[in-house]
Amino acid sequence: MPTTVSFSPASINCGIVPPGGTATPTTQSAVLSAPANVTASISADTSGGALTVSSVSSFVMKVEIESTNPGDLPPGTKPIPVRTDVPVQVAQVSGGGPLAVASGQYVVVTIQFAPTASTPAASTATLLINGDTWNPVSVPITASVGKLSVTMPSTISVVQGSSVKVDVTVTSVAGAGTTAKLILGADGSADAPNVTASLSSTSLTIDAGKSASTTLTVSAGSTLGAGPYSWSLAVWAFDNAYSFSVPFSVVVGQPYYFIKSKLGNVIDIQGASTASGAGLDAYSQKTSGEDNQLWNFVADPAGSGYYYIVSKLDGKAVDIEGASTAAGTLLDAYPQKPYDADNQLWCFVADPATPVPAPKGPQYYFIVSKLNGNVIDIQNASTASGALLDAYPVKLTLYENQLWTVVDGDFPAVLPTVSAPSLSLGGGFLNYYLQNGGDALDGVSVTIGITSDLVSSANGFSFQLNCNSTEGPTVTTQWQQFVIYENPGTNQLVACIATFSGPSDADLLVNIHVPLATLPGTTVPAGYKFNIALTYYDAYPPDGYNDPSSLISGATFTVTDNTGTSLGSTTIAIMGNNMAQTNTPAALANLAPIAAMQLNIGGWENATRAALTGGAGTITYVATDPLSAVWGLPSYVHDAGTGESSNVVFGPLPWPWSSSMETLLPAFSVEQIWEAVSGLAVIEPLEARKNGRGLPPAPPAKLGSAATP
Repeated sequence: MPTTVSFSPASINCGIVPPGGTATPTTQSAVLSAPANVTASISADTSGGALTVSSVSSFVMKVEIESTNPGDLPPGTKPIPVRTDVPVQVAQVSGGGPLAVASGQYVVVTIQFAPTASTPAASTATLLINGDTWNPVSVPITASVGKLSVTMPSTISVVQGSSVKVDVTVTSVAGAGTTAKLILGADGSADAPNVTASLSSTSLTIDAGKSASTTLTVSAGSTLGAGPYSWSLAVWAFDNAYSFSVPFSVVVGQPYYFIKSKLGNVIDIQGASTASGAGLDAYSQKTSGEDNQLWNFVADPAGSGYYYIVSKLDGKAVDIEGASTAAGTLLDAYPQKPYDADNQLWCFVADPATPVPAPKGPQYYFIVSKLNGNVIDIQNASTASGALLDAYPVKLTLYENQLWTVVDGDFPAVLPTVSAPSLSLGGGFLNYYLQNGGDALDGVSVTIGITSDLVSSANGFSFQLNCNSTEGPTVTTQWQQFVIYENPGTNQLVACIATFSGPSDADLLVNIHVPLATLPGTTVPAGYKFNIALTYYDAYPPDGYNDPSSLISGATFTVTDNTGTSLGSTTIAIMGNNMAQTNTPAALANLAPIAAMQLNIGGWENATRAALTGGAGTITYVATDPLSAVWGLPSYVHDAGTGESSNVVFGPLPWPWSSSMETLLPAFSVEQIWEAVSGLAVIEPLEARKNGRGLPPAPPAKLGSAATP
């Protein structure tokens, strides 16, 4: 006669499960007094198949005897045996069985609830468990679907001594309506008491498929250090059966300051207007009603290292009108943009004429745009109250109208500049070398951005990325040039790679020239960009090198016009191309890493001069290594240089240099020189440097095919 077997729990509640999630509850029988073949199945299911039997398992209780550790007992006391029952799985089948279970064992049935977006909010079913020696068992099942989402800023910026309010919206994504309980938590740091956060409502009633909102107020103490603080918002719903947490960061900024020009006036919103697009000017510093002259620095939440400059008047940011890259574009106050905000993001670069650390008295800085490297400038260097502000290329002389200081405060994360003997002329040897203390430089890319029309003559010009290898007996290639030059009289741009094994032109190893693009004329319009990106050997290096990615295998050269359209792009490989001297393929041994580099602007070949009469731009260096700038060739690289020079002045370079910054000085500009030849401003060639070399001319037989965009 069949016996009765009980299962516990006698009913199963799967809880609240979001679509795409799973729950795996179980029910367990008592120890069987007789063997049985056991099966399990789901019936009367309203879940649409979301409820299934996962497995049927059998277990036996194993008795283990342990004795008390004698060291835990008083002296002379005997250890006391302790009996422990340990469950041990005997067998398992996937799905509903059957499974043969012996007498003295017990049964565990596991079900799975895996709802989808179409699963009903509430479901019921019955779990039927059958054994051929006992009466069938019915276990009721209930299962619910539920999911909420929270919309709120991941980063909340607040100024020391002030508060900010943001909206927090909770939305029912799936399931029935519910009441959500909201709980705020700090990270428990020592500064947490100086950051407070509160909700206007901590309980939100949310109908199915609907949303409800509350207001989060975050306040920062006036003495709280600037920086990020970690918080979280916990959400409990569906009678506390469902919960999750949303992390967010509170970024505390500095208070508001006057930003004062070296000429005397401060940055001001014209007429204290709160209209979007209100113009900015340089105005006499006020003693009352000065909110339109007070500014805060808010870090870019994307982590670019740049800052918004935000007005106390109404929270609008210093903005370049229309995101224009044209020199002289006016500045305005505009609502802070959450994305595509390069025209509202700024970094702060020390005046190279001011020693670092700052001497007594104010220290001045360029305020540099992320958009294209232009700086905040008082039009025409006017000292009149109300003179307009614009974004203009950095000037390398008479630039006091581009220098700013913070009254009774400091710019955040200021970038001092490399100390230089002077801002003298020199495309040849008076430029910066970038290096990483002797380590190989990886991921190198350099972009020359033209911000003011570059005017040249028929004798052409060149942008040269000149690179030095470290000294050592295993280094075959000592000097590498990657060049974009204008072929005189043709407006044809050519890409070139030249490498040398020694200190003279006779040591030329590789000399490759490939047509790249055609310019519209001898003038390069503002907005054009020239990029040289080095490529690296991706196989194992020869003995003496540890990192295969450090060996330079060639470069990709790209030119884009002022609309962003590519005019030409080509990749040149060093290996496989003919060597100029021996007419044999360049070998792996001819590849070398670089440890120092500089960007020069010079003549089109050899020691020719670039007769440039106008133009300005920025040079952007990118590398995977942290770069620092030095004046003069580092001692650990081969002593070599370029023979070209031009009437170009290179501007200040931030220090320490961060490769994460996308647009950096040095800027360059073409300065008028007193000496002139045929009406063109030129500079005589610099004094010849020991071992100096020029760009080798293109051998006609080696000129490659035209590049395609």
